[in-house]
Amino acid sequence: MTEQTTHRGAHVYALRTLLKLSQEALAERAGLGRDEISSLESGRRQGTSARVVGALARGFGLTMEQTVALLDGSLTPAQAYKARVK
Repeated sequence: MTEQTTHRGAHVYALRTLLKLSQEALAERAGLGRDEISSLESGRRQGTSARVVGALARGFGLTMEQTVALLDGSLTPAQAYKARVK
């Protein structure tokens, strides 16, 4: 597990909790499995494919660019929360 993977997972977890979503609810909104969300948050999932980034964007109500920025750390969960597409 790399520091980047851990950081990415922490941001997914933080935004999910800001939105008051369970892993199950985010998975449903994103079209992913709850296990995929859990693996991302825990850092067990090493890579993030374009499919997963797109799914997280849908689930969080973000653009693809915002989601990539969230995952790479240039956008904090709080900034992402405020920037969500309404």
